[in-house]
Amino acid sequence: QVPLAEAAGKKVVVCVGDSITHGNVSVNYVDMLERWLGEPYFFYNAGVNSDLSYTVLARLDEIIATKPDYVTLLIGTNDVNATVSKAALNSYYQFKKIAKNVTPAFEGYQRNYTEIVRRLTTETNAQIALISLPIMGEDLQNEANAKADRYSAFIKQVAERENLTYLPVRERMKEFLQQ
Repeated sequence: QVPLAEAAGKKVVVCVGDSITHGNVSVNYVDMLERWLGEPYFFYNAGVNSDLSYTVLARLDEIIATKPDYVTLLIGTNDVNATVSKAALNSYYQFKKIAKNVTPAFEGYQRNYTEIVRRLTTETNAQIALISLPIMGEDLQNEANAKADRYSAFIKQVAERENLTYLPVRERMKEFLQQ
């Protein structure tokens, strides 16, 4: 639950995503943004470990209820992971991140992501930034990265189609690794 009393008089920034956003198993970029941007903003970290697009869609009501001024959306790494790792897929089933009758695939991700964006654009007045997926390991040619390229290209298409901000995290990480 969001402590909305703390947000009084500030612009509400909601960062939606998985563990990358939650930041308890890696660097916490939401805390970094809060330190950099400071006082006029209230940051709500809506990152949940192991989330997929399915679970973000299922918890979207609580995100919309924050009445955000800004939303960042970074989701899809676990969707990709579920398609390349049987062990990861089984853990997502075990932790009820996806229903047992659901087999994650690009098409399901597209549907979920499109619905998340549709709801955010129609049910909030927020300015929205869609973030491409980070690199998955340093081998840019592996299956996970090939799939994440496709997912990120889709994210960019959605941003362009909906006239939303696109943050090219993946592209910048690839440039860095290639150098």
